[in-house]
Amino acid sequence: MPTRPPRKKRVIVIGSGLAGLTAAYLVHNDPKCEYDVEIFESGSHPSLDATTLPTNLEIDIPMRTFSKNYYRTLHTLYKHLNLPIRQQKFTYIFTTLSSPQSRPNSYHTHPSNFHALPTPIPGVSLLSHITTLAVLYLAYIYFTLCILLLCPGEDETLSSWLDRSLLPEWMVKGYFLPIFGAVGTCSSAELLASPARDLITYRRALLFRRHYVVSGGVSVIRQQLVHGIPIRLNRHVDRVHKTPRGLSISWYGDSEEEEVADAVIFAIPPDAVAGIYAPLAPSVSQIPTVKVKVYAHTDGTVLTPSYARLSRSFALAKDHVAIQLTTTKTHTSATEVHAGVMVSTTPQLVPGKDKVVMGAGYTRVLRTPESRRIVNALLDGEGEGWSNGDGGVWIVGGWCWDGMVLLEGCVRSAVRVWEEGFGGGIEVLGRVGSSGDSLVE
Repeated sequence: MPTRPPRKKRVIVIGSGLAGLTAAYLVHNDPKCEYDVEIFESGSHPSLDATTLPTNLEIDIPMRTFSKNYYRTLHTLYKHLNLPIRQQKFTYIFTTLSSPQSRPNSYHTHPSNFHALPTPIPGVSLLSHITTLAVLYLAYIYFTLCILLLCPGEDETLSSWLDRSLLPEWMVKGYFLPIFGAVGTCSSAELLASPARDLITYRRALLFRRHYVVSGGVSVIRQQLVHGIPIRLNRHVDRVHKTPRGLSISWYGDSEEEEVADAVIFAIPPDAVAGIYAPLAPSVSQIPTVKVKVYAHTDGTVLTPSYARLSRSFALAKDHVAIQLTTTKTHTSATEVHAGVMVSTTPQLVPGKDKVVMGAGYTRVLRTPESRRIVNALLDGEGEGWSNGDGGVWIVGGWCWDGMVLLEGCVRSAVRVWEEGFGGGIEVLGRVGSSGDSLVE
């Protein structure tokens, strides 16, 4: 009489961003074939998705760029998936906004990694432009030396590090905070309160490095990662708790339902985890978050009047994106322009309703020295309470590692859970393969 194969362990991943899909992909395709994996998503489509506009222009919201040096685990995953990547150049257009009724006023342009000479601002003489560039480049050289030589303290904030660096205030407010505030999609105050080591490590790794994107956008990534994995849409999980049968997952859609799993992987922001899983609530409820709004639109009034002239040399280049940084005393908003379609993140000039193609929102997890200690204790098991994996429950996400809340954290945390909880290993990634079609319900 043939013996029955052992029962596969059921694993439910809650959340379908890059971290959730990567964790699901790794566990589902593990060479040992010991797990049945499902993905629960509260929305009507996977979180890691792109928007195809009426112009047939696919735009990632937000744009997912990476460099091979800082995003090493992400790059390893992309190579494993055989994803096509291409170089992406940027030109930052720095602007200020004096009032909500005015239009942004430009004061400088900066091509990423100095791939071109900055275009002079209209109305500025050539001599003044050259003088400004000379001063800026001297300040940039000094800033680079600080990045390389001035090591941040373990719990030092970025504000404290900047004070020690003696960088001129005009550079910090006019250039440093706008660029890195846009990277972190946070206010100037939130950026200054973040751990200095996060940004210093990030900047060291990106010095003179090229940026890349996946050709075809994140939809290409999603299709590869979910291959063969059921995705259950419109499933709002409101509670996970331990029972004698395993982990009980209570969710609602058209009706109240309950599922039982052997393991649960949370791939959602900490404030959402706190409301679902009680043992984690005391810790993760202390991690600050902020809601971010993004609009794809065609409202040109959010751009500086000099935008057309400043972008003339690269406006039609496929490997080039202009990013207008609009700064006030407290915030910086970023607007990218893709073939005439603008994508504005946390805009201070909200586009007209009749010009909005679509809007989206997501939760940005903020970093502080205190939240860094909390996350590290959860992941390393150094705290007195819950630690990652206790009771078969795991957390992954851009916030679940010791670094800036970016794509690398999504993938690295997923790989770590696969290694520590499911017997995987980055060295056997080449043996991981997908089979079957994704099942979206």
